[in-house]
Amino acid sequence: MVSDHSATRLATTRLAATHLADICNTGFIVSAQAAVAWNKRGAATSRYPFPRAIEQAVGAAGLHNAYRLGCLLATTALVGALFLPLRRSPAQQTRR
Repeated sequence: MVSDHSATRLATTRLAATHLADICNTGFIVSAQAAVAWNKRGAATSRYPFPRAIEQAVGAAGLHNAYRLGCLLATTALVGALFLPLRRSPAQQTRR
C-alpha cells in the first residue's frame, strides 16, 4: 500500500522530471539544428519530440492496462465479499 506521503513525493518527482526533460529537449533541438545543414533541420528537429511522443503513448497504454487490472481485482474482491457469511448484529443475537 502506498502512503499519501509517498504518492505525493512520487507525483512531485515526476512533475519535476517532466519539466527538466522539457528544458533539456529545447537544448537538444537547438544543438541538433545548429549541427546540420539548413535543408536537414526538419529531420534534426523531429528527432527528439517524435520518440518522446511514442514513449508517452506506450506509457499511456501501460497505465490503461494497469487500470483494467485494478478494476478486475476490485470486482473480484467485491464478488468474493458477497460470498462471505453474513454476521448477525449483537443486538439481534439471542441469549441461551
